[in-house]
Order: sequence, then structure tokens, then C-alpha cells
Amino acid sequence: MNAIVSILIPVFSPFIFAAAALLRGRKSASGILISGAVFHLAASIASRLLKFGDSTVFPRGAHKLYQMLEFGRYSYLLLILISFIFLLSSIYFVRHHKIMESDGKTPSFRQSVYCAAMLAFLGSMALTLAARNLGLLWVAIEATTLFSAPLIIFYRTGGSVEAMWKYLLICSVGIGFALFGTLLIACSVPDGVSPCLSLDALSKMHLDPMLFKAGFIFILAGYGTKADLAPFHNWIPDTYGEAHGPASALISGTLLNASFVAIAKILEIAPDGAEKFCNQLLMTLGFLSVAVAAFFIIRQYDCKRMLGYSSIEHMGIAMLLLTMKNSIILYPVFHLTFHGIFKSALFMVAENLNLSYGTKRIDGIRGVLSANPLRAVLFMGGLILLCGMPPSPLFITELILVAELNDWQALLLIALLFLVFAGMLHAAFRMVSGKSNVVPRQLGKAVDIIPLILIVLLPLITVVVIVLYLQFHFVVAVVESIYSNIGCHQV
Repeated sequence: MNAIVSILIPVFSPFIFAAAALLRGRKSASGILISGAVFHLAASIASRLLKFGDSTVFPRGAHKLYQMLEFGRYSYLLLILISFIFLLSSIYFVRHHKIMESDGKTPSFRQSVYCAAMLAFLGSMALTLAARNLGLLWVAIEATTLFSAPLIIFYRTGGSVEAMWKYLLICSVGIGFALFGTLLIACSVPDGVSPCLSLDALSKMHLDPMLFKAGFIFILAGYGTKADLAPFHNWIPDTYGEAHGPASALISGTLLNASFVAIAKILEIAPDGAEKFCNQLLMTLGFLSVAVAAFFIIRQYDCKRMLGYSSIEHMGIAMLLLTMKNSIILYPVFHLTFHGIFKSALFMVAENLNLSYGTKRIDGIRGVLSANPLRAVLFMGGLILLCGMPPSPLFITELILVAELNDWQALLLIALLFLVFAGMLHAAFRMVSGKSNVVPRQLGKAVDIIPLILIVLLPLITVVVIVLYLQFHFVVAVVESIYSNIGCHQV
């Protein structure tokens, strides 16, 4: 029973709620969305606390399904994070939709369709995290594309339609490259062995390094398109900029994490002869992503597009962390966890500013500090935390990365991070200071509650937990030392 609870329910329950949202119609769609989000978060937490079940708990013949699905130690953490952000984004969507209805904005399709697409998107990301088969992994990544596309055009505008088609076309081309790369890796098995798609089986084989290198190039081009890596990033600024707030918050805070896991799973099975090549390729794209983000953020005119380029920067940092010497997957997972939290909150704040001022342009938003001090503090504080300034948890991973790189690489990374910090803070100061030429619309304090939780309360709780954890281990070490000295004197 444990295997069903710990694997199948977190993966497939969102699809069941998605079907229910479609069948029940508009009146119950929001309730089903929130209920599905709460249920999935509870199931994700429960699945982490339970031990892995044995495949024998499945009916005869179904054990092959279990072998294709398994959450690793850090996949569970990302699953809980994705589920948590999904819940908050769903709550924010309900409130956001009421504001848009009061403005007379009509969605391009039924609310039940949107809620079903959100839940199916959640299920496809959970499937990506659990997949232990190259074919199933490819299907899951493709599913995230199909189910997230409707989220971009919920309120149909010319820009959102263009962004959706760009997203579909570019990601479809990328997923085609990934399919070809998957076939190359499947064929890299030793002579006399049938091509294989199981990640566990491939990790135990002596794969052909040349075929694996060729396959990894295509897979990185494909999955890197979904993972916000330059130079495959062309869809990101338009999608994040044109999608309405809940969709931007959800996609930016969750999809990047799932795509990262897909690349990390392929890297885990790299043979000795290809591992160095794969790391060098990831490092090159990591630096390129940070550089592209830095130079585009400096002259950005749209606050949501600016946050989109920031996602490219942080994905580059995650890839650099993944290629470090003696790297452990904890570092990039820790970095992406807090990036997802801060980025989702900032997209919500940016959407609130868009609703208040009627524009996303940086030069059209002025005097936020005088009009709404809480929203100004959340926006400035969120950007500072996102840029990795102390006491941001992102400062820890960036400091570890700088310490591990050689001298010129460390200097290059510091320079690029400074450009990002300068560009984003310059834009933020222009927005919060001065005096607005228009009277900002009052949205109420309810829309700022979720960003407040993500930007202030969660980092504060994390710092307290870390401090208590360190103090506990310090006290234990002192007590053990005292007892050790007492034992020595007694002898």
C-alpha cells in the first residue's frame, strides 16, 4: 500500500481532479481546483514521510509501472515545493479572477477548462519528477507544454496569443530534439544488448561515450528549452510578460524545477568517458545564461519580462552548481527551491502593480512607496532576496559556487551577478520612488497576503530553523565532549 500512496497518488491524483473540474462545470471549478491543490500537497507530504513501498504491493504484472516511477530524495523536496506553490497560485488565481470579472474582462474559455489545465499541468510536473524511464520522461515534459499553453491565453490579447504560439512552436521543436537524443542514448548500450530506456538499467551499463555525448547534446537542446537555458530561451520573456499573474507565478516557480530534474536525471547515467564533456557543456550554457540575463535586464522596460530574464540567470546558476567538483544535488535543489518561492511571489506583486497602475512598463509605475508601502517593501525586498543579497538563502549557494570556481570564472560570475543586481535594483528604485502621474487603483490588502508569506515568513522560518539546527548540534557536540572528558578522568 505504501507504494501506491507514496508514488501513484501524488502523480495521478491531479488528473482525476482535472477531469472532475471539467465535468462539474464553472460553478464548482474553483472549489475543485483548491481542493485538488490541498489534497496534492497533503499527499506529497505524506508520501515523503512514508517508506518506499515494494513493487509486490501491485497486482501481478503491474510491477513494471512501479519500476518506471520513483521519487528520489530530492525529487520529493521539489514535489512538495511545486505542490505548495501550486496551492498558493490557485488561491491567488481565484482572487485575481474576481478582480478581472469586476473590470468586465471575459476569459477566452470557461473557467473549468482553465482549472482543469492547471491541475493537469501539476500532474505532468509530478510525473516528470517521478519518471525513471527515458520515454516516460519525454512524454511528461511534452505534457507540461500542452497543459501549460492554455494558461497563457486565459484573457486573450494579441500579445498573449503570440506568446502562446511562440511557446508551443519553440518548445515543440525542442522536444523533437530531445526525442532524437533519447533514441541516441537508448542505442548507446554495449554490443549484444537491446536498446533500453530504463534509467536504472542504463546506469549499470558501460554506455558508448560518443553516442551518449551526441544524445546529450540533443537532449540538452530539447529539455534546455523548457529549462530557461540560453540560447534556447526566446519564448520565456514573452510568455512571462504576456501571461496573466497566476500563470506567470505558477510557470516560473514550478516548471523550471521540473525541467532541471529531467536534465539532472540524464546526467546521472553519463559514462566516465562522457561525464567531463557533459559538465563542460552545462558550464558553458550556465555562464551563457547568466550573461544573456545580465545584459538584457540592464535595459529592460517591462517589469514582468525583467523577472523572466531573471529566471534564465538562476537556471544558469543551477547548472553551474550541478557541474561543481564533488557536487551534491542538494546545492542546485536548494537554490531552485528558494528561487521558485521568491519568483512566484514577485510575479504576484508585479501583477498587483499592473492591476493598480494599468501597465507593466517600468516607466509607467511610479510612487509605489507612497501609494502602498507594503507592496513597495515586498517588491524591493523580494528583488533583493532574489539577487542573493544577505540574508537571502540564495547568497549561500552563490557563495559556494564562487568559492568552487577558478579565479577567472569566479570574477566573471561576480561581474555578471553585479550587473543583474544593478539592473534590477535600478528598475525597482524607479518604480517605488517618486510620484505617480495617475491615482493607483486600490486592490485591498488580501492580494498581498500570499507574497507576504513567500517573501517574509518563509525565509524567516528557514533562518530560524537553520539557527536552531546549528545550535542543537553545537550543544550535542559540547555535551559529548564533556562526557568524553569525564570518562577520561575516571579512567
